[in-house]
Amino acid sequence: MSWRKTSTSVSTTPDRAGSRSGTSEKAFTGTFDGQGHAITGLKIDLPSTSSVGLFGFIDGDASISNIRLVDADVTGYSNAGTLVGCMQGGTVAAAYAQGKVNNSEFYAGGLIGRMDGGTLRRSYANAQVNGKWSTGGLVGVNAGTIEQSYAAGTADSNAANLGGLAGENSGTIRQSYALTDVTGGTVNVGGLVGENKGSIEESYAAGKVNSGAEAIGGLIGTNTAAVSKSYYDSEKTGQHDTDKGESLTTAQMKQQASFDGCDFDSVWTIAEGSEYPTLKWQTGP
Repeated sequence: MSWRKTSTSVSTTPDRAGSRSGTSEKAFTGTFDGQGHAITGLKIDLPSTSSVGLFGFIDGDASISNIRLVDADVTGYSNAGTLVGCMQGGTVAAAYAQGKVNNSEFYAGGLIGRMDGGTLRRSYANAQVNGKWSTGGLVGVNAGTIEQSYAAGTADSNAANLGGLAGENSGTIRQSYALTDVTGGTVNVGGLVGENKGSIEESYAAGKVNSGAEAIGGLIGTNTAAVSKSYYDSEKTGQHDTDKGESLTTAQMKQQASFDGCDFDSVWTIAEGSEYPTLKWQTGP
């Protein structure tokens, strides 16, 4: 894909919050295809507003795809993400964000603040996310489906539910990973997910987990649901917990044979002995 750059700025004053697309009163339900454009310098500063992002609120059959945000800077009160503040339904695919998210209350993510439904696929964020309740490198809280997606950067919180990919999961996470460095949190802190009440399959975490929180883990802080074929780097995360994903050394994390049951035919690829697994779409057009 050939990315084309576009510069934009969204109003930094609350009285022009409608400059972004979609609000809780009138959700975005249409189709947006970025056609490979990269938006540079997006700035939204609405510290007293909920559902803040390039798309504040999406629902129904909404479709957002083929878009990249570079040097985004988003501040909100709750449900804050660079691309989408709150997602009640629809699909986000082939989306990427790099920048900062600051959120003072609930649900902050590097790409999407809150997913109450819908699907996020083949997307990623490399962001500095600073939030309070339920903060994640990619999504703050997920009750939909995240698949073949990943997060890097940092995620910081001073409250519960902090994860490298998602702060809280009650939906489905499959074939995804986090390299996010996670810092802080008071309870439920994990390299991939802070608190898991849903399904996690064929996923891994390999970022630092630096927290004195209760309920902390290399993959998941607190787990009360199904986890299968999922792993974490015990050396990089600094965690050695059990029954919340399989612990591997850094060397083992760079060997395909360690990822028993994972699909290296059509989903994953690995530079044997030198890199963690990556998703095949990352090296595609």
